Amino acid sequence: MVRKLLLVLLFLFVSFCAGSLLVVRAAQREMNEFQTIVAEYVQVFSGSSDTVDQTADRLSLILKKWNERLLTLLQNKHVFDITQKIHPSFSYDNALFLHRASTLGLQIIEKKTMRVLVLFQNNFELRPTGGFLGSYAMVDLERGVVRNIRVQDIYAPDGQVEGYIEAPPPVKEYLFQSGGWKLRDANWDPNFPDSAKTIAWFFEKGGYDSIDAVVAINFSFVQDVLRAIGPVELPDYHLTVDENSIYQFAQVQAEKDFFPGATHKSDALGAVTRAMIRKSESLRITQLIKLLDVVQRSVNDRTIQVWFTDDALQKFSEQYRWSGALQPESETCKVEECYQDFIAFVEANVGINKADCCIDRSVSHTIFLSENAVRHAIRFTVTNNNPENPLPPVHYGGRYKDYMRVYGRFSEPPSISVEGKPVSCAEFSKLHTSLSVCGFLLEVGGGESREIVFDWTQDSVPSNFEYTARIRKQPGVPNYPYTVRIEKNGLLEYNQTLDFDLMITETPDKGK
Repeated sequence: MVRKLLLVLLFLFVSFCAGSLLVVRAAQREMNEFQTIVAEYVQVFSGSSDTVDQTADRLSLILKKWNERLLTLLQNKHVFDITQKIHPSFSYDNALFLHRASTLGLQIIEKKTMRVLVLFQNNFELRPTGGFLGSYAMVDLERGVVRNIRVQDIYAPDGQVEGYIEAPPPVKEYLFQSGGWKLRDANWDPNFPDSAKTIAWFFEKGGYDSIDAVVAINFSFVQDVLRAIGPVELPDYHLTVDENSIYQFAQVQAEKDFFPGATHKSDALGAVTRAMIRKSESLRITQLIKLLDVVQRSVNDRTIQVWFTDDALQKFSEQYRWSGALQPESETCKVEECYQDFIAFVEANVGINKADCCIDRSVSHTIFLSENAVRHAIRFTVTNNNPENPLPPVHYGGRYKDYMRVYGRFSEPPSISVEGKPVSCAEFSKLHTSLSVCGFLLEVGGGESREIVFDWTQDSVPSNFEYTARIRKQPGVPNYPYTVRIEKNGLLEYNQTLDFDLMITETPDKGK
């Protein structure tokens, strides 16, 4: 009897080991297959002599194969768990993001042609969608295959539109555009789809062909990529750059003998891009996962934003919050009586300098929930770590001149004070999205701090409601501490870092 029991146990143990070994091998196969697919993907764009259709067909097969492998991982928990043990940094969210991205890629391949405008935003000079529009690339695709790329300084097409274009009042007043709105300041709307439409309009009215998609990429993405893949060599400049030195290199090239139409900046940008692509072709799987994580985080925190003229593609982009849209009505309540709140701070550097390299922020936000009202009391501290008189190329900062806007569900202008002194809204308007906006000018000298206090109350909310709030992180703003306190029959406190949008939910009291 004991012998039979031992044989049964031995059989079960061997079966378990064999099963585990099969799962491990399956996981290893998946990761090896990923490496093979990446190599094939790179090969497609490495100077193949295939026709466009041949290349597009190969690319389509690669992405379909990619999706099949990803679905295997996403649907087979055992394989995924072992895969994660082999490569701990590869997460379920990574696999899900890759699946969505490859699905979007397959949809783009179905398009005969597509012209994509890629905007390079310098978030060291913060603007509502991420940063100042320094350069751009016009990319022509044919069935998803790159046919032509042209990189230029933004000043080359700037001013090509004939006639006078009325600028938004803050742009006209603080960016000195009394002569009309210019392309370089066209990303003034924090709702990226609206800014993208405006920018595309400027290009098309300036004589360029119609644009099918706009992609915005902040400079911090380049720094994050270099942090993931390591330093890259720039043979034409006899330099090696990393995440710490890349900004000074780029800024020196941008300001070197500058005149509208100068190519120093675009040449430097092209050199860095080529160097990063060369480095990426030989990355190990662990480095590829780090790079994947950078791309995923950049899309999620709006370092990268995408807008399409095609309704289906745009709907896909908005579904996963890749579009940079202000989406205050997108949350789903879990109960019948609920209140969906939305708060967004939007800053625009109107000091025409690069002070945002060295700005720190912190927020203390108290939300008072009563039976039929919501009150917000917010202390927003801005610290300028720049010297008042910078010395380029060592330092490009200076005084921080910030046009700050707050978006929320207030029906009247909120109470605002800076260092205890009342401030009025320079602009106040109610938007079609059920939000209102208040804007004002804030100045913070080098080495100084300013505390801004906001206070407003929202009435006419349901009684005994479920409360949800989305606190939106602005593209281009570095992560900063954000403390939320909810007062409702006691105190709940959340000490957070605002690296992505912050979601808050407070359920109603039971039995009321």
